[in-house]
Amino acid sequence: MKNDDPWQLHGEGPALPLAEEELHRLVQGAVGRAYGTEQGPSSSVERTGATAARWLVGGLGLAACAVATWAIYGAATERSTAPGAGAGPATPAAAIAMETPASPAGALATNTDSPEVPIVDVQALPTVRLAADRAPRGNVVAPEASRDLLREANQLRAERRWGEAATLYRRVADARGGESTTAMLALASLRLEHQNDALEARRLYRAVVDAAPDGPLAEEARLGVAMACRALRDERGESAALRAFLGHHPSSLSATKAQQRLTELERAQKEVTP
Repeated sequence: MKNDDPWQLHGEGPALPLAEEELHRLVQGAVGRAYGTEQGPSSSVERTGATAARWLVGGLGLAACAVATWAIYGAATERSTAPGAGAGPATPAAAIAMETPASPAGALATNTDSPEVPIVDVQALPTVRLAADRAPRGNVVAPEASRDLLREANQLRAERRWGEAATLYRRVADARGGESTTAMLALASLRLEHQNDALEARRLYRAVVDAAPDGPLAEEARLGVAMACRALRDERGESAALRAFLGHHPSSLSATKAQQRLTELERAQKEVTP
């Protein structure tokens, strides 16, 4: 059936193209109705034209949307299929994995060129003593050697070789052996009587007393402290040393002389004190 109405869009076949004047008029009418400026149509032809204009405008809008959609989709498809487009920047984890060096264990495992270390049986090695262990220590002197040195020092003293005798006495005294106290007492006597060193002599006498307050040498050492204080003109110290001597050794052969000296010192102190 032939469609004689050019405005009938629902007939068989495609609609006929509109003339430029009719298309312009339809578009103007659609705009006017949208803004309320166009007056209602006066004939069925105008009403049919208005309906066609609405369809035309809607179709043009849909076509524009479709074209835009296809354009965007096509651009996105081209970007996604372009070489290297899908490779974005490496993630931090990937970057760390790429920059992480190989572990020492892996490096050792892959290093097959290193020579093998021979296995040595420690027990099979010979025992080696250090020279420091074999050498005698600084002031350590064997007991036999201490007695020999003490006899030698006494011999040097008898020969009036005071310096050499003092050196041997000092060596035995510093050894801290069984003869050290005897050597210390002999050295104190030598310092006081022959080397004019009363201060060192008093220190040595006191050291003997402190080492063995009730020993066999304590009597001579306490009297030696008093004698050293007298050489130093320390009357108060001498008086105190004499009292200590008489208090610990009242029956000593030197007790009488010690008491006489103490009496003189006390009398002199009373005369000085008003």
